[in-house]
Formats: sequence, structure tokens, C-alpha cells
Amino acid sequence: MATKTDPVQDAREALERAQRARDEAAAALESFKDRILAGDDDVSPRDYGDAALAAEHAELKVQAAALTVHAAEREARHRTLEELRAEIIAESGTAEEALKEWQDVRDAVSRLVARLHTRHRNIPRWTRDMHRAGVPERSPKVGPEPEHAGLGWSRAGMGTGDSVFVGDRRIQPIEPGMLIGSAAYAGAKAAGVGYLRITENKQIEDDPERWFRSRY
Repeated sequence: MATKTDPVQDAREALERAQRARDEAAAALESFKDRILAGDDDVSPRDYGDAALAAEHAELKVQAAALTVHAAEREARHRTLEELRAEIIAESGTAEEALKEWQDVRDAVSRLVARLHTRHRNIPRWTRDMHRAGVPERSPKVGPEPEHAGLGWSRAGMGTGDSVFVGDRRIQPIEPGMLIGSAAYAGAKAAGVGYLRITENKQIEDDPERWFRSRY
């Protein structure tokens, strides 16, 4: 399996090699200059010209290598930003997904509140109907009585509201907010979030689609 290379690192290493070659060529040219100035007749115009051309060529190679490094870094930056863009899109979800989840929660809360409200409203009526039918008040410790079809009722006590009994079931009022709040906190905990701020928001309630789209 071929080893994956880093284009930026490769370009930088090529630049370093070009810079070393340039320095060597410049040093050779300077050596010829020093010899000529010292009166050395063994340095021919061709020797000096070749050294000067080599130094100029080496400098151009450095400039070309630097341009390659710049292009590689620019391409690497573009790839990094594209990856970040894809991650943001993937992790943020869409307005449609969030709106659907919000609507599901809203509808579930609506059903739960309606059901508990109906239950809460009917318990006094059911109690009155039993009372008129001669069903006696029943203690939670007493089991169902076949004589009364297993029905019973009891007044509010310590930590409980008015209740009705159907067989072994005890039906009493439940505060919807308590269930909704506990469900919200349990859901947040399952998602790994330790803090949850629950507030009313009229903007979301009045136009949830607009609210979500403005944030997605």
C-alpha cells in the first residue's frame, strides 16, 4: 500500500532544497568574484558567466518552489474549509428536521395535556356518580369489592388528590407540567446535556417554520 504524502510538506521540502542549491550557487559565484578581484587570471569569462547563470537559475527555482508552496497551502486550506463546511452541514441538521421534531414534541404534549385534563375534570364527576350509587369511600389499603363492580373513591390526602378506584387501579389527578418537565429533563440527560432551560417563546409558537428557517 502506497504511503500517503502531504503535498504541502513535499512542497516545503522542495523549497528548502532549492534554497540550499541557490545558496551554494551564490557562494560559488562569490568565490569567482573574490578570485577575480584578487587578481586570479585562472577564472575565465566562461567560468564566471556559467556561475552567474547558475546563481540566477537557482534563484528562479527558489521562486518557483515558493509559488508551489503557496499553491499547495492554498489548496490544503480549501480542502480543510470544505471538510469543515461538510461537517457543519451534517452536524447542524436542517430546518425541516428540527421543525418536524418540534412539532412532534408539541403534538405529544398537546395529547398528554388533553388526556390529563380530561382525567382531572372527570374524577369529581365519577366520584359523585359513585356516591349517588351508594359506593362507599375506599381506603387504598382495601381491595376491590365485587359488590360495587370493583369501584371506589377517596378524598385527597397527604400527597394525593381526590381519587377513584377501578379494581386495583387508583386514578388520581396528575399535573401535566410535572410529566412534561421530567420528560424534557430525562431526554436532555439521555442526550448528554446536564442543563436545560425551559421557557415560553411566542415567536416560535406564532411562526415555528420562520423561526427555524432563520436559524438553519
